[in-house]
Amino acid sequence: MFHPFSLIIPVLILIPNILFSLKKPVNIPSNLPKEPVLLVILENLGRYGVFIIPVFYGISFTGTLEILAV
Repeated sequence: MFHPFSLIIPVLILIPNILFSLKKPVNIPSNLPKEPVLLVILENLGRYGVFIIPVFYGISFTGTLEILAV
């Protein structure tokens, strides 16, 4: 089942990325170390999971603690 309301969380997670894309970094050193391949793969899996999982699992606000958390 498709739950578009659940996309609010991924959008909130993307706000820093959007802000960083508007202002490009300056004074970056040219000799940065390479990122480990396993770290890049795990980061991408997490990124895709944040977008895909909320689409198929809805958010329910039935309990008091759930309502307070929002």
